[in-house]
Amino acid sequence: MTYFILMGNWWFEWLRFSSPRANHLFMAAVLLLPVILFIMVHRLPSLKIRTIGIVLMFPILLVSILLLTGWAFMMTMWVPGVWQKDVDYSFEKIRQEVISGNNYSIFRTNWGATSSFGIVVRREVKVLPGLLRVKRVCQCYPANEVQLLKNEKGSFECLFPPYGTKRPDAIKVMVNT
Repeated sequence: MTYFILMGNWWFEWLRFSSPRANHLFMAAVLLLPVILFIMVHRLPSLKIRTIGIVLMFPILLVSILLLTGWAFMMTMWVPGVWQKDVDYSFEKIRQEVISGNNYSIFRTNWGATSSFGIVVRREVKVLPGLLRVKRVCQCYPANEVQLLKNEKGSFECLFPPYGTKRPDAIKVMVNT
């Protein structure tokens, strides 16, 4: 169950470390959990329990190995940024703004040659030193910039300027704080 909660955090992001390096190391540890459990199942004394454990663990193990292989491939491409500079260029923090006492971080996404840049705005609340509770409040693809426009009610709008011929019109998204 813990594995599925941690994998859900990867896809739906509710907890993140403030360091991209720590996020990647934590995800590698999560992806290694089924491998470790599979090895532990092989050491069980009962053949019947061991067989049941192997059958139950095998699909999760395959998915985890595929994701771990993808993670390792991604790390070979982003190694200088993530490991040496502690910057993830696929999800790069551009700036941070404070609106109505809340911290909002603006990230530029870059998923590679076949995709456009995008912008993600997340509200971040410090849970522990280095650990943040996060929530996406708005995003736009393709985009390269966003302006956060405050209003009188304490909420704000995300204004995404036009993005060349791919998105010739500006987009406004209302965000309630």
